[in-house]
Amino acid sequence: MLSEFVLPGLIAVFMGISAIVVALGYKIGFLEHIYSGFTTWFVTSLLSIFVLREIAQKLLPGDISYNTISEDADAYGSIVEVIEDVRITDTNGRIKFRGTTWQATTSADLIPAGNKAKIVSRDNLAWIVEPFEESPLNQIEAALNK
Repeated sequence: MLSEFVLPGLIAVFMGISAIVVALGYKIGFLEHIYSGFTTWFVTSLLSIFVLREIAQKLLPGDISYNTISEDADAYGSIVEVIEDVRITDTNGRIKFRGTTWQATTSADLIPAGNKAKIVSRDNLAWIVEPFEESPLNQIEAALNK
């Protein structure tokens, strides 16, 4: 039962409890042969693992946390450089983002190469961007997004 400190999960505890039950069975005289001891230990171990473990897990819940990972959500609002003209009609435009170039499209008419753009969303493999104009407020926002 002390191994539970190294291997958590309550299984070793229930197997130890079963061993104590078998020892008490021998002490009282209920068990006489080694075969009945092994059978009793096996049955009580299975019952305690499947029945008492469920009860113990409900009474002593562990610390579980789930973090959703969305690289797209982290990218939204990022300011990128337009490498090739980005148009509303196709995804032939290219932006530079995270050290590589990506296909891009826009809801505006045209974002010429050399300008800055802001990532709004993603459509399959193409990023959807909108024009980005430099202003003091936008510079503060860009600094916060980094």
